[in-house]
Amino acid sequence: MRRPRFMRTPTALLPAVLAAGLWFFWSSSLWAKELNQYIVRLWNTDDGLPQNSVVSLIQASDGFIWFGTHEGLVRFDGFTFRVFQHENTPNMDSNLVNAVCEGRDGRIWFASNQAELYYLDRNLNCFKGPSLGLEDDSVTCMVATRDGTIYIGTRKNEGFVLRDDRVKGLRLDARKPDTIWDYQVDDMGRLWVASRKGLYLVEGERITRFGEDRGLPSDRVWCLELDLQGRLWVGTSKGLCFVENDEIVQPDLGGALLDPNVFCMEEDTNGILWIGMGNGGLAGISPEAKLVQSFSQEHGLPYNTVATLCPDREGNMWVGVESGGLLRFRDGPVTTFTTEHGLPHNMVRSVTFDGDGVLWAATDGGLLKIEDEVLGSFGREQGLPGEQLECLYADPEGGLWIGSFGTGLIHYRDGEFKVYDADDGMTAKSINRILRDRNGTLWIATRQGLMRFRDNRFRTFTTADGLSSNLIINLLEAHDGTLWIATRGGGLNQYRNGVFDTLDHRHGLSSDQVLALYEDAEGVLWAGTSDNGLNRIRDRRITHVNMADGLYDDKVLEILEDDQQRFWMSSNHGVYLIPRAEINAYMDATGSRQLLRCTVFTTEDGMRSAECNGGAFPAGALGPDGQSWFPTIQGLTVMDANQMYRNPLPPPIHITEVRVDGKPYDPAIPALLPAGAGKLEIHYTALSFAVPGRVRFRTMLEGIDHEPIDAGNRRTAFYTNLPPGKYRFIVKGSNNDGLWNEEGAMFEFEQQGFFYQGPWFKVLLVALLLGSLWLLDRIRFVRIHKRQVTLERLVSERTDNLQRTHGRLVTAQEQVIEAAHRAGMAEIAYNVLHQVEDAITRVRSDIEQAHGLLDANRGPKKVPKVLTRIEALPGGYMSLRHEDSRGGELRRELVQEVAHLSTQRSALATCLGKINNQIYQLTQIVSAQQKYAKQDNVSHPVDINQLIADAIKIKGKDLRAARVALNQDLEPLPTYYLQRAKLLRIFLNLLQHACECMATNEEDRPRRLMIRTFQSTREIIVEMRDSGPAVTPADLPRLFAQGGTARPSANRFLLHACATAIHEMKGEIKAYCDGDDSGVRFRLSLPLATIEAGESRED
Repeated sequence: MRRPRFMRTPTALLPAVLAAGLWFFWSSSLWAKELNQYIVRLWNTDDGLPQNSVVSLIQASDGFIWFGTHEGLVRFDGFTFRVFQHENTPNMDSNLVNAVCEGRDGRIWFASNQAELYYLDRNLNCFKGPSLGLEDDSVTCMVATRDGTIYIGTRKNEGFVLRDDRVKGLRLDARKPDTIWDYQVDDMGRLWVASRKGLYLVEGERITRFGEDRGLPSDRVWCLELDLQGRLWVGTSKGLCFVENDEIVQPDLGGALLDPNVFCMEEDTNGILWIGMGNGGLAGISPEAKLVQSFSQEHGLPYNTVATLCPDREGNMWVGVESGGLLRFRDGPVTTFTTEHGLPHNMVRSVTFDGDGVLWAATDGGLLKIEDEVLGSFGREQGLPGEQLECLYADPEGGLWIGSFGTGLIHYRDGEFKVYDADDGMTAKSINRILRDRNGTLWIATRQGLMRFRDNRFRTFTTADGLSSNLIINLLEAHDGTLWIATRGGGLNQYRNGVFDTLDHRHGLSSDQVLALYEDAEGVLWAGTSDNGLNRIRDRRITHVNMADGLYDDKVLEILEDDQQRFWMSSNHGVYLIPRAEINAYMDATGSRQLLRCTVFTTEDGMRSAECNGGAFPAGALGPDGQSWFPTIQGLTVMDANQMYRNPLPPPIHITEVRVDGKPYDPAIPALLPAGAGKLEIHYTALSFAVPGRVRFRTMLEGIDHEPIDAGNRRTAFYTNLPPGKYRFIVKGSNNDGLWNEEGAMFEFEQQGFFYQGPWFKVLLVALLLGSLWLLDRIRFVRIHKRQVTLERLVSERTDNLQRTHGRLVTAQEQVIEAAHRAGMAEIAYNVLHQVEDAITRVRSDIEQAHGLLDANRGPKKVPKVLTRIEALPGGYMSLRHEDSRGGELRRELVQEVAHLSTQRSALATCLGKINNQIYQLTQIVSAQQKYAKQDNVSHPVDINQLIADAIKIKGKDLRAARVALNQDLEPLPTYYLQRAKLLRIFLNLLQHACECMATNEEDRPRRLMIRTFQSTREIIVEMRDSGPAVTPADLPRLFAQGGTARPSANRFLLHACATAIHEMKGEIKAYCDGDDSGVRFRLSLPLATIEAGESRED
């Protein structure tokens, strides 16, 4: 049956699919594989088919696979079957679909067993087509041509032509209607018809019949196919032929068809003609019409009745089997040979090539040899001592060394086998690797140690000789003659000049379970491990990568490098390929790196099993033609590194279904979603059928997503509770080889909102919010006003309370001193009491002096007497203004008494000022002692210059009150660990002392304070020089004495407290007076040995 052909790019090649024998694998013909080496995938009712009889197959122009079954019409995207039945499809009256085709406008036409025509439009709505006017009949075929004409065949009423939705009849035999099974239009536009009565050629009104009398094998013609060479192939009930130059030609197939009843035919892109038989399964014929191979139930076909065939745009062949389901045949990049192709056993342990290019493989059933395109095997009948073989080594002399399980070491040459067993010194029962070094010594890796065979003598090296483990897995001789030894559990050993050395996890090896060894052209050693990836050993520096770095598998069974410097590595999950340069670049990169990307080969690519064999070596080999061979548990696999197949076709992307809260929407039309829509489902697909599981998607919902999302192989996107707005959903997909369709598919929609989700509602909310804020502000203003009145009252009341509290605090200060004394601060309490006693003594002295002045004041006693005498004069007080001698005398006495009273008043004021000053000093003494007692003795990181700045800031008010001009010369100093609180108190005391001393300066004497810091070789120096009263050299030591100072108006405890604190810090403070007008210079020094301790501690 002729199917619609689609344009294919030249690189989208489907390798040839059939071969007459195994030797054709190595030939240069198109016959690369046998049918049983194709990748076959089966779908049936267990996978979603409505019924297992697939009777018609097409691939539509949009990429979907369509087919008919006895239970409905089905659309398939590689993952999901969508079934159209009369239960779910309006206007569809019957589920039995006999024929399917696609019209030029994209409509899918199909016919039921009741001869009714239907079609689905692009929105998959079903409509009835024009009536054929038939009763008790059924449609047998529907064939669409390029001009849009659809030819219809029926079982009882011959044919019909459907054009522009109108039907007209096609009669081949006016005497008796015939059954038509197929149509084909040749390159000249002529119509060929397959019928029960023969082959017909229709040229306008002229009809020519071909039957058995014209050379047809049978008059019952089932199917037609026009090949790429222009030949019309004809399938009949008794065999196959073709029409060339209007003559019937019967090819000489040698009776290779299992059943001559040819039901269907299709040609693939390589010119291979696929044949479906009534009871013989599948067969293939070469373009030369000579080579035939079959694929039947014996090879895995569900049933031998093939009803329909269809090639797709990627080169796959789809097969519909009566009662057997749907199959896809795919030519992958991997070819696997099993016992079906002549292997002695499917368990292949190792493989190698000898110097003549002969392939040898060790299996559990004997030895395989492939030479000159001929396969041969060796077992016990051929003299092989044991058939359970493990490893191989081909020596330069043409001999083959074989490691067996349980038999020993075997040497094969010139058709003879020689065994080395325990009698010869070969004690090992299992051999993992055989290697001959440049000196001709044979090294053998066993589970009991490393064996050396030299001069017909065996010697075994074990851990007693320096090996890290006796379980030897693999061997490799490096370019410098070093013998590298891979062990299981002991890492790597190297043997050179009779000495063993070890490299294991302690030296950076990723695992001590080492399997594969390979040395590249640069002399770099690569080591594959059993559980942690690949190691690179270059100049004894080890770097490794594993799955976390993008490596496909952490198990590396074997490493091969092809002529393109690509590593082929095998594992228990397949073979993977990656350029060596990419691994080196990744290992040498610093910072963030893009993960490694491997090309992977598994059962999806042609392997019968993805589990490769390792542990016996070589576990892979490169052939002279560049092909990579790997042993697996299900045969011997080969991959052609020079002809790697890549799928060049980006897949068509479709959005297949959109549902909102379960309600369907048309994906092709922009949708308006109702307010309150909850769950949005968008189903999409990519029509790549080669390996659907490797198809990848990227999705993006514009308006929500800021960049595309990697959806992997997921084919549904879910969104919930989208806010109102306009959206556009975009999906893009890639095929199995990572080629992306960047155009993708799109679905636009608008999500409506409730009234409260509209913009005007938001404006109203903003207005209400602003009004509420204004109202709240007014309420707040009234509350603040009321609160202010209340606070003013409270401030007045609490001011009175504070004044009363002040008196209680003075009493509390005395109690604190007593409490400190009781707490063990005896010395501080003694200092405080001594200072207080001294101050009280001075206060008592000044008070007695004041009393003396009051007692000596005769003014208050004599003035009344003088006034009485004045009143006794005749003129009273007026006589004081006259020249009365008595009045003048009294006036003089009164003036003298008043003058004396003023002098006494001034002296009394001075005395009271001293008393007040002594009381102030008393409070300062108590305060200083309290602060000193509270200083913590914990060291902290201290910036001395910053600490001085903090002290100046604290004393800023006192400095300004004393009108002190500050000058600083501070050198940059590092940070030291010091008792910060104690040092800060020292600086505060010195600043306080300077303020008190310079407060007594005359107006014309400047008030300057110079602060300087610097570091000497052994100490840190802080100097403070004031311009207060000078001190004689004799009085300088008294400045720091307890309770005394040699400067007036200064707190006598401040400097003593400074000296005590600096002494506790192991420092020193001294005072200097450089002249009468220079004031006093205080020099504070802290030794570096103390302040550079570097660790905070509690003293």
